[in-house]
Amino acid sequence: MAPALDTRVLAERLDSACAQGEVMGASLSLRWSGGDIDIAAGLAHAPEDVATTPDTIFHIGSVTKCFTAELAWRAIRAGRLDLTTPIDELAPELSGIRGIASAQITLAHLLGHISGIDGDIMLDAGANPGVLRQLIASVDKVDTLFAPGAHLSYANFGYALIGRLVELAEGKHYAALLTDLLSNVYNLGEFALAPEDKHRHRLAIAHYRAPGGALLADLPGPYSNIASGTILAMSPRALTGWGAAQGAAISDTISAASGMARVATPAPFSHRYAAWGYGFMIFSSQHPRVFGHDGGTAGTSTFLRIHADEGLTYALAATGPGAARLFRILQQDIAALTGVSRSAPNTLDAASCDDLDLDKYVGHYQRNGMSFRLERAGDGLRLSVGGPYGPEALNNLVLRPRTQSVFEADVPALGAPVWLSFHEFDDTGRPALFFAAERMARRQDEQ
Repeated sequence: MAPALDTRVLAERLDSACAQGEVMGASLSLRWSGGDIDIAAGLAHAPEDVATTPDTIFHIGSVTKCFTAELAWRAIRAGRLDLTTPIDELAPELSGIRGIASAQITLAHLLGHISGIDGDIMLDAGANPGVLRQLIASVDKVDTLFAPGAHLSYANFGYALIGRLVELAEGKHYAALLTDLLSNVYNLGEFALAPEDKHRHRLAIAHYRAPGGALLADLPGPYSNIASGTILAMSPRALTGWGAAQGAAISDTISAASGMARVATPAPFSHRYAAWGYGFMIFSSQHPRVFGHDGGTAGTSTFLRIHADEGLTYALAATGPGAARLFRILQQDIAALTGVSRSAPNTLDAASCDDLDLDKYVGHYQRNGMSFRLERAGDGLRLSVGGPYGPEALNNLVLRPRTQSVFEADVPALGAPVWLSFHEFDDTGRPALFFAAERMARRQDEQ
């Protein structure tokens, strides 16, 4: 039996981060053979001095996509959905969206974020049970960045499409299907979707200072993004309950190359994860296998990790700008306390980039809601970020070449370096795609 965990160092990490203002409130949950741990610190609601407790629910953002993927896989295994049939054949209503039918996009492409659709389409289509149908009906065109299966590019709208496919396959609205999955299949209680249900729980709400000094709540996005991740709130304790069940199921299979844990595309250009699966981010697809997902919405960050072969699952949810930095420290602590492996980031072979023609990378790269402009900056490239969805943490960074395609930049907000990469080089060595914040952007011809 594994030794009991000494939780003091973990509790001190959370207390220190809250005391220093890096996060406002935080909750950590861990499920392991050495014992279950639930620790909370800081304030769930600062204006009213409401403390964070282990049953506090947080908006988990894109971690919701794991549940959407599971609903899809349940329909696939029941024979009500198919991975390889073009989605406009599974749902004829999608044939009215230009860019869908002509691209031959399948459910597999959507699950693995390899569809090529320019997928950050955020629309407010209401908040009634039929909101996904209404959202889809309000979109008449999607742009494509590359051919399906050619590259990885995170697509929120792709998971809205999955949610609608699941509704049609199961004959029920998404919210009802998700509630049934969490309540009746996994017996979880610490979660809520509708605002009136969230009021029945202790809900963590991030706050920020407005220019005039007022403390304002950072609220989630439109309800219509329910399947991709703006609405669902749950406690890390409930999330690890679900994650532990997934880890046990994965470790019991002959191979991890099935279902949500199957590799959709390797990601050697990512310093953060090894591959993306059909529902999970994959930090290690080899023994010991590590899966998970990260989410960010409404000033709240959530991180889930499942060490399938080692029987460990943990999740952190925190409000405030220092959540990612806190999570990295906690990962080191948890590895030291449990003795489980740490998923090592990708590495690159050392190569000289002295003869790299950086002028070929200079230019303007665009996707829906995000703009990236690259200019020469000494021996590197300076990145300027724009657009309503542009990742502000990457703005004004200097990118240093590591290989022809992968560049590295230090991100002050994270306290760590990230990799950004270029793809689809032409015969002259000029790239057509730029990959940042898990998304592809296409070079724009400038007059």
